[in-house]
Amino acid sequence: MQNTIQLYRSLNEKVLKRIGFQEDHVSFFYTAEEGEEKEFFLAEEEDSKPDVFLVNDKEGIWDPNTHNLKVRQTVSIENPIFLFGNGGVAAMDSRLGIALSWQSRSSARRGIRPVLSFDADSISPINVDLGINFESNLLRGTVEIDTVIYLQRAGSGNAPGYATKPGTILGVLDSKTLHIDGEGSEFPIVEVEDPAMPLWWVECNWTDPMTEPFNQENIRIYLNLKHRFTKELNLKGGIGQSPLLLEILASSFQIIIERLKQGEDWTDIMTGQGFEKGSIGEAIFYFTNTFEWDTSSPEKLAKSIRADLYGRFGG
Repeated sequence: MQNTIQLYRSLNEKVLKRIGFQEDHVSFFYTAEEGEEKEFFLAEEEDSKPDVFLVNDKEGIWDPNTHNLKVRQTVSIENPIFLFGNGGVAAMDSRLGIALSWQSRSSARRGIRPVLSFDADSISPINVDLGINFESNLLRGTVEIDTVIYLQRAGSGNAPGYATKPGTILGVLDSKTLHIDGEGSEFPIVEVEDPAMPLWWVECNWTDPMTEPFNQENIRIYLNLKHRFTKELNLKGGIGQSPLLLEILASSFQIIIERLKQGEDWTDIMTGQGFEKGSIGEAIFYFTNTFEWDTSSPEKLAKSIRADLYGRFGG
């Protein structure tokens, strides 16, 4: 676990209790083919935990590959005044904001959406309708959604202990974890904890890449969370903040592609024919053609994969 030392006041359990943060239940919606918004309900799972949701439609209609996903929740802050001044996280004349911050390591995506802003003079309580929409086929595997308090505008004074840079996140009000269910929905990253094993490695377990799905059953990229270099991965910051994770993904894709090139199906994969929807062959065809990976030699493949990944995620 990576430790950080904050040089400004931030949200803690005492402040969270004083402000009276409350939340309603979470609802899930999607847009049907006729354009109508429909709510769907999750199938009940054993050993369910608060704020952890296995997003699998009870009726089996919603599909993450073809439908969008809208997540909604109503929250409230009974006494927002306690966020300001002595004992709070911001100066009295500053302005705070509430935002939804999300990341999905499995699909290598992240984002943040401001919801509203308020100051010490805002009317109490503050009621917030939180909502976020994910387009179809955007997310795979696990998605983490945080409701955060951030500094929108610093106060006019220079009171010690307060953050002064707009956009600084001052604390997390609430966290949720979504496990996106559905065929072909998981990017094949598996986290393990074994101090005796390397930081990462790849397993290719398929027998027929033209029919077997691109999921953790057939391909696995292992990340070892007990390795001494795990902190260098900076997993909390997401793929865009982790050059090491980018290198692992690039090397993993190269291993997978080089393995496929040794098989008899490589020509069909490259010409986009003969594979089933959601298969390993279709996934690699998509990656190589959409992102223009050059598979003509190991050297060119290594270079083109990294040029693509760093261009999209490395800034």
